[in-house]
Amino acid sequence: MKTILKFGTLCLLAMMTFSSCEEEIGGGTTGPGSGPGTDPGTQTGSPASVVILSGTGGVTDAATVSPLDTFIVSVDVTAGDDFIKAISIKEDGVLIENNRIDYDGTDAPANPWLIPDDVNTGFASDISIVAQGDESTRTYTVEIIDDADRVSSQSVVITTMATVVPPTILIEGSGMLNVSANALVSIPVSVTDVTNPLYSIGVLEDGQYISDERLWYGAFPDAPFPSNPALLPDGDANGLMTTVYIRAHAEPGQTKNYAIVIGDESGGEYTSEFTITTGSAVLLFERKLFFNADGPNLGGLDLDNGDNVSSISAEAEIRDQGINTDLGPEENWIQRISGVNGTEVRHLFPLQNGLPENFDFANISSSEELASFWDNGLAFTEDMTGQITSQIVEIGDTFIAKKNDQYYMFKVTDIVVTTTNNEDYYQVDIKL
Repeated sequence: MKTILKFGTLCLLAMMTFSSCEEEIGGGTTGPGSGPGTDPGTQTGSPASVVILSGTGGVTDAATVSPLDTFIVSVDVTAGDDFIKAISIKEDGVLIENNRIDYDGTDAPANPWLIPDDVNTGFASDISIVAQGDESTRTYTVEIIDDADRVSSQSVVITTMATVVPPTILIEGSGMLNVSANALVSIPVSVTDVTNPLYSIGVLEDGQYISDERLWYGAFPDAPFPSNPALLPDGDANGLMTTVYIRAHAEPGQTKNYAIVIGDESGGEYTSEFTITTGSAVLLFERKLFFNADGPNLGGLDLDNGDNVSSISAEAEIRDQGINTDLGPEENWIQRISGVNGTEVRHLFPLQNGLPENFDFANISSSEELASFWDNGLAFTEDMTGQITSQIVEIGDTFIAKKNDQYYMFKVTDIVVTTTNNEDYYQVDIKL
């Protein structure tokens, strides 16, 4: 029965120093067939046989691994006419360092090393070898030397290629932007999990690098791209979190494919894609006043034109909720709003319900983009009287409204609270 060589016993041989392969393995002993080893030039007996085993998970012929990865060669060795004396591993014909070799879980004591007498007629072994450190193709040879100094061998070819681990590029948002033609678009970009230092950043539109005059890095308008692609700042070599500003294409009614391209010092390029669709420019009404519904100045707002109308007017899309009569005039304004005449109104809160942190009313430039935020809105809730109303309205609050197929967005830019006359009001900017 073939001995399965476990090389724990070989560590006892580590004290043998191989100053010369020929000096260490010369001479001979009585073998299983022809007797004492002789000069290989006059030896006519059979050498050992070496077979690379398949089905063990090891390399049988050729393989591609990463530099300095470990690969396994499983061998089955049977003595010929003389006992097996030593084994060696060569890389392109040159002996490799023994610290790159492991036999059945035990470090090789030397290379070559002597075979113990109890397995000198044959053995099977899994030989682990550390591959070369560069990107290249090398031949690794397992050599078996018998007592007559006959050499038998089997070889495998190992190609090393560096494993490319791409960085993680994250673009916030849905990846589908709707803006007006020529609008300035802000793209929050983060790059993490960097294994090779980052080198450059670029922007593609339908597969082509766009003019650097349409690009800014980190700040608009103070940091234009000097070129496209452009070199990254040294401080962003190991990862970045910034905003890329892009001037959208000028053609209305078109969807184009854009990509952020990150290059690293190894020459790798990695992309993250998104689309920009140009639509109809929004209408903007600024500094429109919207009053306490129980005061003398009406309490409804026509979002189609920003006109102050009665809270019961058929032209109103939103109305104020008036006062709480149980409170004094200095604190009785409810300061909540609701939709009317079939209008539904929702809150827009960044980082809630999928709304990006960088959401900004000021950046909404097309009607299509405005409508795309509808699903990010948070519905109003019932108050104690059963009315569907907002939370208490504060300066800076942004709302989105829908009436039939028309979408509106408005932001509260100021609130004036009175204490004697119910002339309280909101000041809002409206887009539709």
